[in-house]
Amino acid sequence: MKNLLRISIQFSLCLLAAHTAHAQQDAQVSNVPANIRAMIEQSQAGSGFESMARMQVDVQFGEFLGSLGSDPDQRQEVEDALVKVISDRAELSSEVARGGGNASQLETLSSYTYLRAQLAPLLNGPQLARLDEQQGAVAERNLRNNYDQELARIAPDVTEANREMVLDILVPYMLFRGENAEQRNQLAPDQVVNQQLMSLRDAREELQSRLTGIQLDQVNNFFNQIRSNLFLNQSMYDAQ
Repeated sequence: MKNLLRISIQFSLCLLAAHTAHAQQDAQVSNVPANIRAMIEQSQAGSGFESMARMQVDVQFGEFLGSLGSDPDQRQEVEDALVKVISDRAELSSEVARGGGNASQLETLSSYTYLRAQLAPLLNGPQLARLDEQQGAVAERNLRNNYDQELARIAPDVTEANREMVLDILVPYMLFRGENAEQRNQLAPDQVVNQQLMSLRDAREELQSRLTGIQLDQVNNFFNQIRSNLFLNQSMYDAQ
């Protein structure tokens, strides 16, 4: 559940250490995204990171790069920028997984805000908006799938219709949709945790009048689990 919930913290959103030396190393390893770990395992040198990054770019951004086909020079520049971000991410992830590196810097490199900043000078307004739209759709789909799996596990008596209702309310809150969404997305990682705690509270309040009995009890258990993990993330940041 910890890894699933960390995904919701800005598409990175928490590559953290635990509060003891042993737990710190375990957390750093477990928090490296699966695709980055695969790149690390299959790469033995810097050139290997770049090679695997290009494969990852094809998978994650192939459709977007295809939309730049009318300007091959621009497409190449954007592709090279994406490869650099992802390969840098993988290299630093490798260092962090070995007990070195800088977890806070890895948090920055793993965020969409950082990736967007590297691409913004290479894209026009409509292209950047298209990238944002694609990123938002991926984030929402992943978060919704993760929450759906956990909700089904923790709240088995909640009907399918009510589970969909819970997700429809919860996911936009946790993705910072709506008013001041862009401003919220510029928060530092520890501030994001605080914001998510408030968003979780607001989502819970909205749901209290829509469910009753055991279904409400189980959904509250689900929210309590998310809250516990957010508090854990917050304590890890405070310990850094």
